[in-house]
Amino acid sequence: PLDHPLPGSTDDGQMLDLPIDFSGVLTATDGDHDPVDGFVPGSFVIEVEDDIPEAQDDSATVLAGQGLNFNVAFVLDFSGSIDDSELNTMLEAVRAAGQALFNGTSGDVNIQLVAFSGTAGSYPVVTDFASFSALLDSLNPADGGTRPFNGQTDFTAGIDETMAAYTPIPGWSNQVFFISDGNPNEQTGTGGNSLSDATAAAWDSFVDLNDINVTTIGVGNGINGPRLQDVDLD
Repeated sequence: PLDHPLPGSTDDGQMLDLPIDFSGVLTATDGDHDPVDGFVPGSFVIEVEDDIPEAQDDSATVLAGQGLNFNVAFVLDFSGSIDDSELNTMLEAVRAAGQALFNGTSGDVNIQLVAFSGTAGSYPVVTDFASFSALLDSLNPADGGTRPFNGQTDFTAGIDETMAAYTPIPGWSNQVFFISDGNPNEQTGTGGNSLSDATAAAWDSFVDLNDINVTTIGVGNGINGPRLQDVDLD
């Protein structure tokens, strides 16, 4: 599921004109949680949106000729259910997305990576594509790197680390991309929610108070759409 996949959800329709093409590299689910794959180039493009709650009158001043500033976190699942081949697919797609961000604006771009499995860790913010690409290489066995985790799947750990490490910036486009196969098996909440009750409440407040756009993306086989939707609280 991507941004607001459920019927009746709100959307302000304000696109940031920065499409990110994941065609052919990721498997997604539609609003009914049916698998969708086999994308041709250009057929699976994420239009990054800046969701604004209807009751809130937000505004921003942009100087003439000044590009939009992006403050982005990629929260990536390194659990054992994602093998090295699927991990390579995910990281190459993230690399392409990062390149689109850096090339798509004349403004500033901050990108932070959060990795999780049974535990989680984060990496310093990068502000240029070369540093971002090198960081991805260091985490990808296919590029000679070492995956930081290979255990259980704990969405709560990943989101807790995101809230601790990622700093929203007022006036910037604050975006979180959460990429996983959607099968958490540790620290779940009431009714099987992907997040513990306390983390779900804290994440909801964190997203709303900081006007963060959250996009969840499925990768690999056996994607669990409803569990991904538990994270997409914007």
